[in-house]
Amino acid sequence: MKRKFSFMRPRNIANYFEVAFAVMILIIVIIRAVEVFALLFGYQIIILKMGFEEILSMALTLIIGVEFTKMLFSHTPESVIDVLLFAIARQAVLYHEKPTDMLLGIVAIAGLFAVKKFLVIRNLEKTSVTGTGTDNETGADKNTGSNPDDEA
Repeated sequence: MKRKFSFMRPRNIANYFEVAFAVMILIIVIIRAVEVFALLFGYQIIILKMGFEEILSMALTLIIGVEFTKMLFSHTPESVIDVLLFAIARQAVLYHEKPTDMLLGIVAIAGLFAVKKFLVIRNLEKTSVTGTGTDNETGADKNTGSNPDDEA
């Protein structure tokens, strides 16, 4: 049986970008921690010229773009909710204009998590009970077990 490697699928490439962005943000946090630690001892070193909020803003914008790309490839309610979650979280983290805006953002995120947990999961359970549809992870037809990506 011949197995086809699928590391170049657009969905997998988007996942690699997400990991790369996460590593990039972690490195920036470590660099900023070194700068703060040096400042405690009276040394002022500047490794990054951009402010942390600017870097975070750009990184979160790119992550939203990657999630949007994944949404276009997967066509699932979960991916739409994920894009909305990232967009609202970006707004809540970066822009601190009014407490009511922050509260509305938190309520919106909680509402999206509730929708994802109670409505989307139930739709998937109904699909698996009836035995129709495709498996989201492999793309295989649940009735026949055939995968459109496999070659015969």
